[in-house]
Amino acid sequence: MEKGIWSVQHLMDRYGNILDFNDFSQKYDIECSRNDYWTVIRAIPQAFICMAKGTLMYTQITPKLFTLFIENYSFLEKKCNNKFLRSTLTKEFFPLPLKRNYILK
Repeated sequence: MEKGIWSVQHLMDRYGNILDFNDFSQKYDIECSRNDYWTVIRAIPQAFICMAKGTLMYTQITPKLFTLFIENYSFLEKKCNNKFLRSTLTKEFFPLPLKRNYILK
């Protein structure tokens, strides 16, 4: 995600063709083995690749990743760690201290 790859469309050129390993490496400045790259590509169902290709070729839609928030904190902030998530979700799902203490034992 930190390199901006989170959709199948990021593995394609503007015509919907899967990027060659060298093009992918150059575009995203990622070091991985050729085998790892093609393992990931082969793991994508063909129907999904066709759907993404159709979207690229026939629509102006570009994928957009929405930012997730909990208690007004982005999931990408340092404050949003496991401890924070657990305490926030525990308070939300088990608001009464009696139930919360009973469930977490």
